[in-house]
Amino acid sequence: MKKIILLPIFALAVSLAVWGCDSPPTQSTNSGSVDSNGKLSGQFQDVTAWPTPAPKGKEVQLAENVLVENYYIVVDDSGSMGQKACGSNQEKVVVGKQALMEFAKTVPAGANLGLLIFSRDGIREVVPLGSGPKNREDFVRAIGNLKADGGTPLYSAIKLAYEKIEEQARRQLGYGVYRMAVVTDGEANMGEDPTSIVNYMLKNSPVTLTTIGFCIGEKHSLNQPGRVTYQEARDLDSLRQGLKEVLAESPVFDATVFEKQ
Repeated sequence: MKKIILLPIFALAVSLAVWGCDSPPTQSTNSGSVDSNGKLSGQFQDVTAWPTPAPKGKEVQLAENVLVENYYIVVDDSGSMGQKACGSNQEKVVVGKQALMEFAKTVPAGANLGLLIFSRDGIREVVPLGSGPKNREDFVRAIGNLKADGGTPLYSAIKLAYEKIEEQARRQLGYGVYRMAVVTDGEANMGEDPTSIVNYMLKNSPVTLTTIGFCIGEKHSLNQPGRVTYQEARDLDSLRQGLKEVLAESPVFDATVFEKQ
């Protein structure tokens, strides 16, 4: 019997992720653009280590618990969310509020929870990733303030959410669990097709993505069978179930000792 210790590839970025690096990273989510075909351009390139080094001047401090789980929720607060849910007499925003408030209570106490909202007021991170009573209170309060007004800039919203998650990953040296959930009811605005940023994220990071869609159909750009967990939200119960899937267990990335026969 031989023991082989597999060291995490994320450890390659340990010092770079915490203290920064003079050399530019091969990929940066703080730059780049999307062309007329919805393709990522600029410095968005495949990477060999995740998280990528912190941009110079934006170094981060190491988290107390590098194995903590992270749940980042992206909520569509566009005008169409004020319409009735397809399987309910209630407005989608009302159903969403109730389910998300309940969801906040089920997230493990020690886990980080964050919230980003896109509405008429733009794309805003209203609750940074964090834990504790105040974090949960802020999350519930922000959900309660949803008003259903504005467009659907899915690409920009998911891009910013991914940047926030990767920033947290630098604090954790890449360890832990990273989950993003997008609650939406429609197709993106013109020029905001999220396909390219979603494909990049799924290929180059351990972030898992769950789409909870209000009757938006099988051809939605955020419904990619086998790659994205898609949950149809027709009413309160199905929305609850979709959010429950976000909490499904997944392995924490860690250095593990395997035995080779």
